[in-house]
Amino acid sequence: MRKLIFIFALSSLSFYLNAQRLLLADVLDPQGANPALQQGGTFNVGMGSPFVVDWTEGYVFYGNQKEVYKIRYNAFTDQIHILKDGKEIVLPRGQVERFHILYQDKEYKFIFLTNLPKISYGYVQVIYEKDVKVYYRHHRKPRQSVETDSYTNDLRAEVLEKDDSFVLILPNGRVYFTQGKRKEVLGIFSDKKKDLEEFIKKERINTEKLNGLMQVVLKYEELIKS
Repeated sequence: MRKLIFIFALSSLSFYLNAQRLLLADVLDPQGANPALQQGGTFNVGMGSPFVVDWTEGYVFYGNQKEVYKIRYNAFTDQIHILKDGKEIVLPRGQVERFHILYQDKEYKFIFLTNLPKISYGYVQVIYEKDVKVYYRHHRKPRQSVETDSYTNDLRAEVLEKDDSFVLILPNGRVYFTQGKRKEVLGIFSDKKKDLEEFIKKERINTEKLNGLMQVVLKYEELIKS
């Protein structure tokens, strides 16, 4: 009897985790940030291109209307580039509230958020949306002490670097940018800090990994409901 209960408990846990995974998106990053996130976050690394992924099929939404284009997202200017009638068009920031990128048989969703600390607004990739909302901000920034191209007045691609971060929105509406460091994460979930600190230690969780951070998020949601 005990053996049957144990097997049932394991099956229930497995079903719960699989259901949660269905809510969890993967991070889009063909240049290799996503595998690095699974091994332990490596942010602020060299990056030659401002584009998260180069031309691929995507959807641009205007209200409920969906239009299909070849698309690429510029993480330096925070703008969407589309190909229309053979011409490249750069859409003004915020003109489109959401867009999707199709890459290697997966669909990655992006939305435009406002009231973000420090940057006020910008596009983020949707990772998880429930009580706590988890997004990923793809961002490129210029390296320090570099010059611009005097002819185009644009930063050359080779002087950009990756400056990605997670974006967490708590049930009370407060927004945080984090690279997942344990101290940062515990500070964000400060109302359950003691419980989460014990949980992280017991489960040996690396919060800089996407999967590790999500374990903490799910545990936090469990704690605020108990």
